Amino acid sequence: MKENKFMEKVSAIFSKVKNPAYYRYYLAAVVFFAMMLVLVKCTGSASVGKDPMAGAYQSFTNDTEKNGKNSKKKADADTKKADGTEESSATTITELIQKYYKYYADADLENLKKIAEPISDREASYIQFFSQYVEEYQNITVYTKRGLDDTSYLVSVEMEIKFKDINTAAPGLDFFYVRTRKDGSYYIDNLYSTFNISNGENDMDPDVTALIATFEQQKDLVALQTDVKEKFSAALMNDEGLSNFLNTTLPDETTKWSSAYQAAEAQRQADLQNATTMYAIQDIPVKDSPAQEGADLGTITAGTAVTKYADEGAFSRIDYNGANAYVESQYLAAEAPAPAPAAGESTETTEEATPAEEAAPAEAPADNGTTTVSGLEEGSTITMGDTLKMRADASTDSEQIDTAYVSETVTIIANYSNGWTKIKNVRGKEGFVKTEYLQ
Repeated sequence: MKENKFMEKVSAIFSKVKNPAYYRYYLAAVVFFAMMLVLVKCTGSASVGKDPMAGAYQSFTNDTEKNGKNSKKKADADTKKADGTEESSATTITELIQKYYKYYADADLENLKKIAEPISDREASYIQFFSQYVEEYQNITVYTKRGLDDTSYLVSVEMEIKFKDINTAAPGLDFFYVRTRKDGSYYIDNLYSTFNISNGENDMDPDVTALIATFEQQKDLVALQTDVKEKFSAALMNDEGLSNFLNTTLPDETTKWSSAYQAAEAQRQADLQNATTMYAIQDIPVKDSPAQEGADLGTITAGTAVTKYADEGAFSRIDYNGANAYVESQYLAAEAPAPAPAAGESTETTEEATPAEEAAPAEAPADNGTTTVSGLEEGSTITMGDTLKMRADASTDSEQIDTAYVSETVTIIANYSNGWTKIKNVRGKEGFVKTEYLQ
């Protein structure tokens, strides 16, 4: 009875593995067998050589053994070029696969995309999700057969996945279709990953899918699959932690990831439809949330164009380096501000000031120096129609202390009969500008 219950449990696990909704690497070790169930042999294959299916009938070549047991050490040593940057080219298929798993476990998408292409945004998101559970891929053995031609390969990979905080590594069998570049290096044609086959994000060549379907039926591969399945079943039997992780924890977390990704993608599409271009009217701090207490992500300089998606309270949600971020809406305008004047350059007209203007004091007498101009009452706010220098005193000879930029909102402190108005800009700086340029 115990044996029957165990077999029922294993059968249930394999049923989940076969569900395309769990994607390529779901349940790690056994997911690699899903390809057998989703590949359909296509007809009408074009002839490549005498028989395009010939490679599928060949015997396996153990690429790992062929290239020596030190292949992994060589691959690790070759990952850095002389200038210290990452080297992603591969001179053997085993080296290519070792690099792939290293980059995958590290969620190193930049280097992964150099050796496996194409990787969709959805798969990239999944890699980032799944890699958080992986410590490393180990005991990698690579078997190859010829692909449609002498420059492509059917690759089966036996390995073990060591999950974080799980004692027993999970045996698994993976598949890759490998091609050769013009420089002789290898890369993975990721169109034939189980992820793409399950999700149908990119079209596949029917000749290749027919070849893979034939390959999956060969006795040597079936024997390899059976051997790995037995090892996998034994690992689950001997480690309850591994069984619980693969049967419960990972499926639940994968469902959450999928839902979150779909919601984010729907929001992204809505954002693209509602996006508008706005301009910073001054240097603006960028926040990670729509609140003053949000963490600073950087600064957008005055005049910079930004893509705005939506208003969230007093903040605007914008695109910042490819991700959502927030800035205060009051510092954005629909039109680009005029360039800030160069040092010593005046934005006022060239009309010379009268002697009375030049001699005007910083603060006009309270009893008869103030005046009330319509729209410039004390405490009122206006939007700048021009970019003006703000001076320390009511004189064109006075020191410039700041600038009031076009489209910027300023507060009127007072206006005077000598033709000057004292204002405060959005940065809290106070200074004098000529009244005529505010009307």
